[in-house]
Amino acid sequence: MHDYYKKEIRRADLDRAEEMTFYFFNSILIEKGLFSEVSLEWGNQMESEEVTLEMAGFAFDYLTTEDKNKF
Repeated sequence: MHDYYKKEIRRADLDRAEEMTFYFFNSILIEKGLFSEVSLEWGNQMESEEVTLEMAGFAFDYLTTEDKNKF
């Protein structure tokens, strides 16, 4: 992933950024797809397109923001 957008990604550790983005996407899709009947009600009110746009915005903001914490 990070080879394609290396200039745009502002995270210091590109491998970690890739892993965290995958983790976020995977978690929300599992929550929405497999556990929707036990998920929070507000999450189920969002249409698939809304969820997709929110996920894209979250990932974009995360990837294009410089690290504030040094681990």
